[in-house]
Amino acid sequence: MTNTCFSGETLVTGERGLTPIASVKRGQRVLTIDAHGRVCFAIVDAVTVRRSADSLYRIVTDFDEILATANHPIYLASGENFLDREEPSHTALCEVEVCTGKWVDSANLVAGDSLYVPLPTSDSPYGNREDTIVLVPTSTTVVLQHIEAVSFKRDVYDLKFKTAAGYLVGTERIVAACR
Repeated sequence: MTNTCFSGETLVTGERGLTPIASVKRGQRVLTIDAHGRVCFAIVDAVTVRRSADSLYRIVTDFDEILATANHPIYLASGENFLDREEPSHTALCEVEVCTGKWVDSANLVAGDSLYVPLPTSDSPYGNREDTIVLVPTSTTVVLQHIEAVSFKRDVYDLKFKTAAGYLVGTERIVAACR
């Protein structure tokens, strides 16, 4: 199994706001989603960095462009025949259903798919610096406008946590699985 990763400029939400994943260090807190779909800040247990060997996938929404490895699972809310799509290459890491939807590897996303995005609430951790996990009962989606394989040889990054099922990437805070 190859590692799942994002390009270094991919944004994640830290306690001080959006920051490139390449700048995140072990021990920092990043906005994540837990096994029950609750959004919270979690401590980064490890940051992995490696050189990409294969093509990356350019995931384009209205406000974001993210480069991910082919096997990085993204949480898909809906899309044409999305329930029939292949399970992620490491399904044991993605057993959690954060809402009605499905984990799908980046390479299996299709333009027009709706990607799951948790909405902040008045008591959500988007502005909360406490360790308390807060249930976010609502969500929305963003539409995938374009996806393509691109040949880039560059460093790619992934975050590992002890207490998170996924973390939120990009300015729109798309849910990506963590290992």
